[in-house]
Amino acid sequence: MLIVGYVRTLAGPLREPVGQVNDVVITMGEYVKRLRVYELSVRGSGQQPDYSQVPFTLVFGMQDEELIRQGAPRHGVRVTPAEVEQELRTRVLRTQGRTESPETIDAAHFKEIYAQFLSELKLRDPDFRRIVEGEVLRGQLKGLLAQDPDQVPAVAEQVHLRAIVLGTPQEGQPTVTPEQVIDRLRRGEDFGALAAELSSHRSARDGGDLGFKPRHVLADEVDQVAFSAPFGPVYTPIGTGAGSWIIEVLAKDENRRVSVEDFEVLKEFALSNWLREQRKEGKNTVKIFWDSGRYEFAVEQARRIRKT
Repeated sequence: MLIVGYVRTLAGPLREPVGQVNDVVITMGEYVKRLRVYELSVRGSGQQPDYSQVPFTLVFGMQDEELIRQGAPRHGVRVTPAEVEQELRTRVLRTQGRTESPETIDAAHFKEIYAQFLSELKLRDPDFRRIVEGEVLRGQLKGLLAQDPDQVPAVAEQVHLRAIVLGTPQEGQPTVTPEQVIDRLRRGEDFGALAAELSSHRSARDGGDLGFKPRHVLADEVDQVAFSAPFGPVYTPIGTGAGSWIIEVLAKDENRRVSVEDFEVLKEFALSNWLREQRKEGKNTVKIFWDSGRYEFAVEQARRIRKT
């Protein structure tokens, strides 16, 4: 009776909704499975899971996946079992740190690796295969949107920037304000040297040089200033969600080929716009059901993977 009672106690919350897209309800049970995938993936990379934001944003991610699953066929986008199998093998081998090729690995050997992978996740093959199918579908829809040059241009107006990004100070490090940096620039210090010394952006090793950038690759706040400012340093800090930016405009080009890296960012931006459109009232019915109780339950279930 105690075992039956425990199963009933657990099964009840797992059937509760956490989100909905039209007639499709996303249950806590489905959500916990995704959280386990996240937990194992992060743990496998040697990092610690971030449960401050991920549990909430994951709900939106699952809603986005369902919006794509329902909307992609209207654009003629569909995936085949062979495409899912290829991506599944690639992901499993990568997550498990294997060096074998997905195309050439022995079938029996992969079956053993995959069984161990599913055991660690506490997932069945159809559950994980559906997750992979959603990712393949997402990639194909993004590729379709990229064929529209109005959404993802191969050639675009661009601006060449250097930047000093002041993020959240690390513990034990002195706090540097944007005003202090701008004062040092006004007094003639070299922008690149200051970027190398102070910027938290990965471009710091290149003296803050970002290269040429089209719109929608950097934060909107940066775009608004960069494409309208004259050449030279901009002595007004730009506040973004990733800290304060201080930029220098080096050059502008009205018709420049977009780099491969930035083209991928623009493809993601186009997909985000598509999803934003799908969430508008009248397009689809999208609901979220979330509270502290659901959060605590989901995180506890995901963390159980560490104890097994």
